[in-house]
Amino acid sequence: MSNSPVAIVTGGAQGLGAAICIELLKTGYKVCIANIQEEKAKEFMEEQQPVYGSENIIAVLCDVTKEYDFKKVFDLTLEKFHRVDVLVNNAGILNEYEPQKVIDVNLVGTIFGCRAALNYMGKSNGGKGGFVANIASIAGLLPESALPVYAASKHGMVGLTRSYGRPYHFKKEGITFAALCPSFINTDLLRTAVTLIQGADFTKRTDLMSPEYVAKAVLKLLEDKINGSTLILPYHLEKEGILFAALCPSYTDTDLIKSTKTNTLVPGLDISNRDLCSPEVMAKGVMKLLEDRINGSTLLVSKSLGSRYIGFQEEFKNIPLE
Repeated sequence: MSNSPVAIVTGGAQGLGAAICIELLKTGYKVCIANIQEEKAKEFMEEQQPVYGSENIIAVLCDVTKEYDFKKVFDLTLEKFHRVDVLVNNAGILNEYEPQKVIDVNLVGTIFGCRAALNYMGKSNGGKGGFVANIASIAGLLPESALPVYAASKHGMVGLTRSYGRPYHFKKEGITFAALCPSFINTDLLRTAVTLIQGADFTKRTDLMSPEYVAKAVLKLLEDKINGSTLILPYHLEKEGILFAALCPSYTDTDLIKSTKTNTLVPGLDISNRDLCSPEVMAKGVMKLLEDRINGSTLLVSKSLGSRYIGFQEEFKNIPLE
């Protein structure tokens, strides 16, 4: 039995999905191309087999809106490769005038995929754990006037990922969940997009990213293994190669804090009496940002909570802000 890891990629025969499959194959994965267009999946498989070996790739028909299809995909993958380590929920559509279909493919399909991963990979069911990467979108974090239904489906994917990424599920199943939120990608999804704004043509944007570039970010998710995380992938990183990250320290024992007695709006407020962190601890937070290199991330450093990456307001619930 091979020790090579095995990945299933939905929507894996074209666009970003195909690029993800190739990146995984390059790094030594065996890959199941799960796609609703069976002929296209077989054609893509046959193109890649001479490069990566016929024994390392299979293609399986999969309609992500049918939960049974995920069972078939996992069963066939296990029959061929005897293991599944990674599921990439990548299949997606963009048509604002077919809201039910958009929700069924983008969100419900991802839910079905996550449920299948838990059933087949989860430790409570005899599995060995694994990794689920959900391909969401920057529209899963920000509002988009032209794409409200698409944005709703992607917001749902982010919430799903963060919820399955809580410690309760990891302790029980041993599966890490992470979401990728790329900006606009130069694929057929954009070229065939049906939006609410007449004449809107996202393909004319000057900030489109290549599928190959975005696919590499999936490898970063697999490398970092930050459970419940959301990796934002903006155009600027591909263009400029610069990573941006923020450090959010709690109260630090510096002259800045000592001067608050006279420099705040609350008379007599003395923050220097609080449980302060040393400047040295905060400086180590900067080193952690440089080591982790998570673009767009926010690292909280607190004496009571230590250091951790934060996202939404819920993360602040145990932090005394007043």
